[in-house]
Amino acid sequence: MYCKNCGKVLNQEEKFCANCGAKVENETSFVVENNIIENNVNQNPEVKQNFESQPQTNGINLVDDGNQNSQQINNVYHQMNSFEQQDVNKQYVDVNNTKKSNWKKTTSLVIGIISLVLVFIFQIFTIPLSIVGLVFGIISVKENKKNKVGLILNIISLGLAIPILLLYLNLLGMGSNPTIGTWDCKAFNNGYEDLEYIITMKLEKNNKFKWNKYNDEKNNYVIGEYEFIDLHKTNNNGTASYYSIILTGDEFVDNGILQTEPYKSEYEMGIIKNSDEAILMNVQTHNMYYCHRNSK
Repeated sequence: MYCKNCGKVLNQEEKFCANCGAKVENETSFVVENNIIENNVNQNPEVKQNFESQPQTNGINLVDDGNQNSQQINNVYHQMNSFEQQDVNKQYVDVNNTKKSNWKKTTSLVIGIISLVLVFIFQIFTIPLSIVGLVFGIISVKENKKNKVGLILNIISLGLAIPILLLYLNLLGMGSNPTIGTWDCKAFNNGYEDLEYIITMKLEKNNKFKWNKYNDEKNNYVIGEYEFIDLHKTNNNGTASYYSIILTGDEFVDNGILQTEPYKSEYEMGIIKNSDEAILMNVQTHNMYYCHRNSK
């Protein structure tokens, strides 16, 4: 430690300079200003001569004449130079870490934007893409908490893609209705079908239906809408798939008389695979029918 007034070397415990009497300020670092070094040099002609004869480095002359003051100055310079090098190294590390964090941040951000654009078109592709962006976003946020934009965009796109995909699959499944067509049905009697058809049921793609007694579309019929439900079950040997059909009539005519009471009936239909044959059962009355599809 040096006296800031005259540049004399001081001990840590000294409160006043023994050379000039100036008050000593406590310092915990090795930062030395140029005017202190110059004061020490000017007070010693030999040191000054050596300073002037030495090459300059960063504005400070290095002295090596064996003098105690010169040695102290050299030590201080090397300590200052060491601190500067450490600071440069730290800045280099910080820059490298920033670069590493930035490319992950950019990758997550770009993936998030692309996912939001594709979420309404290609949900199957968007979901894995958003997951990748989510991973990069999490890593980027761990390195720098400010890098949240990409993470948020990927969370939003993933949150949108999953329900949209499920809705699309559900609509696709609803569009595949194997019960559509015109069915002519015979009644079962103790397991044996009667010889004559007794009813006709027409199920259309737009969920409209018409039910009437066979070959009697004027005096005995029901017109309305139906609901189709896949029951996801088969018979014991797996040859028939079962579906629920709920009929809600808007117009119900019985024996030529328009009925005022609403018509609603539920059927369970077992369609034999790869055929136009089916078994129809009225859920309320348990009446059973053997049906053949004439057209789709």
